Amino acid sequence: MKRTVFRQKKIIPETDSDGSIAFSEEGLKRLWVLLELAKLNTEKKYLQDELRKRKLWRKVLLERLNQLPERN
Repeated sequence: MKRTVFRQKKIIPETDSDGSIAFSEEGLKRLWVLLELAKLNTEKKYLQDELRKRKLWRKVLLERLNQLPERN
């Protein structure tokens, strides 16, 4: 699987004349990409966790099923 590597660049906010913070368009795009990557990474970890739990439950249920006495 091919991985995309993003080089980390500093996203430096600029200060407007009234003292409010503003980002350049390029800085906002970089910030958006970082936020999307963080969101995807969080979703991936959640799904991996869910898969691990289900595999564990499947294993437990199969063990319990094997311990049940056979029916005629």
